Amino acid sequence: MCLVSLIPLQDGCILSSNRDEYLDRDAKEVVSELINDQKIWYPKDTAGGSWIILAENNRTICLLNGAKDNHKRVLPYRLSRGVMMKEFFTYDHSVSFFEHFDFWNIEPFTMIIVEGMDHRYEFRWDGNTKHIRELSPNDIHIWSSSTLYDKESQVRREMMLRSSLKDTSEDHSSIKQAHLVKDENDLSKGLYVKLGDIVETISHTQVIIQKNKSQLIYHNLLSDKIIHKTSI
Repeated sequence: MCLVSLIPLQDGCILSSNRDEYLDRDAKEVVSELINDQKIWYPKDTAGGSWIILAENNRTICLLNGAKDNHKRVLPYRLSRGVMMKEFFTYDHSVSFFEHFDFWNIEPFTMIIVEGMDHRYEFRWDGNTKHIRELSPNDIHIWSSSTLYDKESQVRREMMLRSSLKDTSEDHSSIKQAHLVKDENDLSKGLYVKLGDIVETISHTQVIIQKNKSQLIYHNLLSDKIIHKTSI
């Protein structure tokens, strides 16, 4: 949820997510549910929600904490962002979710949405206003969470990832390797980060979206456990 890239393929795209979190927030399993007559798969957070979800009809969403700027938390919030992610799939299309879901008293977030093979969106909720942008399917898009990284750090991390991606092919393993570049001199400055003894990059998740099938690959970096789920 803290470093996300959306990279086009000839027949789809790859959505990749580093999760920089507290060590006790690592998801142990990938679970499935049936929502609105569609099956979804997601790594289950300890709080019951998730930061990335794949549905069987090639709908995929990914969450980053915060909107454009860091915000002051005003607890308690009505609904956790991770649980809200599942609510997205009660709507038949992203536009319906944007227009009709009640975002009141939900903590600010950025949501990246792949709507089948045709539409990709960046949706930000800053606590008061919705900001919606349709993304070009032909470009690489990169985000870092505004709650952990200031604007200067976000730009630096984007440049670092773009530089790493220049040396990769379009296969998911190469993209994953680019996402997990470390700065061995300062583990707080790489793309794989360790911030003190509490927060670090605890997992990497990819959703490979193609016309005939999609695949979710979840790698728990703390246990080095990899789970694959395929939607056909």
